[in-house]
Amino acid sequence: MLDLITTARLTLRPFASDDIDAAHAWFSDDSVMEYTPTGPDKSIDETRRRIAGYQEHQSRHGFSKWIVIERSTGQPIGDSGLLVLKDEGFVDLGFRFATSSWGKGFATEVGRAWLKAAFEMHGLEALGAFVHPQNVASLRVLEKLGFARLRAGTAMGMEAVFFSFEKMAGSLE
Repeated sequence: MLDLITTARLTLRPFASDDIDAAHAWFSDDSVMEYTPTGPDKSIDETRRRIAGYQEHQSRHGFSKWIVIERSTGQPIGDSGLLVLKDEGFVDLGFRFATSSWGKGFATEVGRAWLKAAFEMHGLEALGAFVHPQNVASLRVLEKLGFARLRAGTAMGMEAVFFSFEKMAGSLE
């Protein structure tokens, strides 16, 4: 089972219980969580439950949201990964970063890594994503990754734009 992804600048791995304090820094940040359906975590216990949910998802599916660590500093800077969204009918690619890591291309970097892992390691045929229509940076990242814009709608009670990426020969080069 895949349990580590490295890119030029980042290391991604499943969340561990000792990541809770570091992760709470961005999960509780109003700016980071502004366009997230659940909003910011109001307590460390909410972050603990969120990470426990990711760990359970990891056990069940072999993938989940993982912690993202900047290789040059060893510091956790965000999370990214794949979640099965049964109500939406797709496996979702998501990413979020501490504000100090915004604008550095990390979302595109982890997105490319997860596309490769989804198709080559997990045998998925397609991924979906949804983004609040005012989250311009995330909209751009998905378009840069080659996701196709499908429609506007509602996801998890939030206004959203839906995207899809289907595996094609040579699409990950």
